[in-house]
Amino acid sequence: MRRQQIIEAAFQLLAELPLADVTTRRIAAVVGISQPALFRHFTSRDAVLLGVLDDAQRELGGLVEAALGGPTAQARLLGLGRALASFIERRPGLPRLLLADLGPSPAGTAVRAALQKLVAIQRALVGEIVKDGIADASLRADLDP
Repeated sequence: MRRQQIIEAAFQLLAELPLADVTTRRIAAVVGISQPALFRHFTSRDAVLLGVLDDAQRELGGLVEAALGGPTAQARLLGLGRALASFIERRPGLPRLLLADLGPSPAGTAVRAALQKLVAIQRALVGEIVKDGIADASLRADLDP
C-alpha cells in the first residue's frame, strides 16, 4: 500500500515539476513519510520512476484491452486514441517523463529503456491494428503500419 502511495506521489509531482525537481525528499513529503522510510520501498529516485512506468504500463494495458473491442480497425484506432488521451489527462506527468533528459547514469539508462519499451508496445499495437485494417479494407492500403 505504501509503495503505491509513493508511486502516486511521484505521478503527482511529475505533473507539476520538471523531472530534476522530482526528488525522493519531495516524494516522501507528499506521502507524509521521511526520506529514509521511502528507501524501505524503493532504493532510489530512478527505482521510483521505474515503479511509475510499471504502474503506467499496467494501467495502459487495461485501457487498451477495453479500447480494442471495436468492430473495425478504424474503430479500434479511435478507441485506442481516446483511451490514451484519457490516460494522459489523468496522468499528465507521464508525457513529461517521456520527454525528460534522464542523463547518462546507469539508472537513467534503465528508466530510458523502460520508457522505450512502453512506447514500443504502443507503436506495435497501432501497427497491428493498421495491418488488420489494411487486410480487411477498412483502412487505406497505402498506410504504413
